Amino acid sequence: MYLDPRRARDLFRLQPVERLVEVAREAVRRKEYMAIGSYVDVLTDEIVAALEAAIEDDEALLRVAFYVESTDRLDHLVRLMPRERVRRAILLALDDSRDLMAEVASLIVHVGYSLKKELGELAAEQDDAVLERLVRFAEEQELWDEIVPVIAVLTEPVQRRIMNLAIFKQEPVFLQSALRITDEHDLWGMTLPFVRVMEDAMRTHVAAIAAEQPRAAMERAANAALMGEHWDALLDVVARMPSAKRRELAEIVERFGEVDPDLARRVALQAAGYGFGDAFAGLTSVSRNGASSASACS
Repeated sequence: MYLDPRRARDLFRLQPVERLVEVAREAVRRKEYMAIGSYVDVLTDEIVAALEAAIEDDEALLRVAFYVESTDRLDHLVRLMPRERVRRAILLALDDSRDLMAEVASLIVHVGYSLKKELGELAAEQDDAVLERLVRFAEEQELWDEIVPVIAVLTEPVQRRIMNLAIFKQEPVFLQSALRITDEHDLWGMTLPFVRVMEDAMRTHVAAIAAEQPRAAMERAANAALMGEHWDALLDVVARMPSAKRRELAEIVERFGEVDPDLARRVALQAAGYGFGDAFAGLTSVSRNGASSASACS
């Protein structure tokens, strides 16, 4: 455990696999998980597969994975594991006595796109207790900026289940933190699509929290709606906000209209469909050329 893995690469690759397996088993017995994890980056697939098979304890293997430095190598390591074993590792998050939530969350967050989706789906197949523990862990460790991209790659039914968890309704602090981090890290492009899978009551809840954020947050959300064509989601939420916030969005869209009047008129008409087209009344770029029909529609 005092060797530099990069310098010992060739030395380890020259060793018989059987000997490395013996070393790994002894390191697990001593709970030297960091030492094993640091060597995964430099070992061949043959050796890694043999070590995974030799480490029969799922908890130990999960703790080893936590210390793998290269995300590319971690991704490959997980792909070498049988899916059932990955499932069992994720289920270990249920056991409070093991204190493995950091390892499980790290595994899901740090693998590649396709595997992130697969592991996220595996986690979401479990009881709500697993998902709520992940929510609590994300809050405690301030990991929302890493958890949101995971949720974004999941299938729509899974997103619907996560975004409507009872914990978000019962304990507002979780949703407040998630929205704050979303704004601080400019993740609106990922989070706005979540609106379409939320129940109506949850959308109203989100609107109440978002309404407390400064104008700059509305500007970032509007920019994300512009770039990703998420206007329906944003308008649905803003329609549930006080009139001052509705007007705030209208003024931001007015600025967009200086460059693209057609866009501003289209958003104004969509806003009318959500019942607040009057917020756009009198704005120059959305009222010219007959666009005042948005106000009439409202």
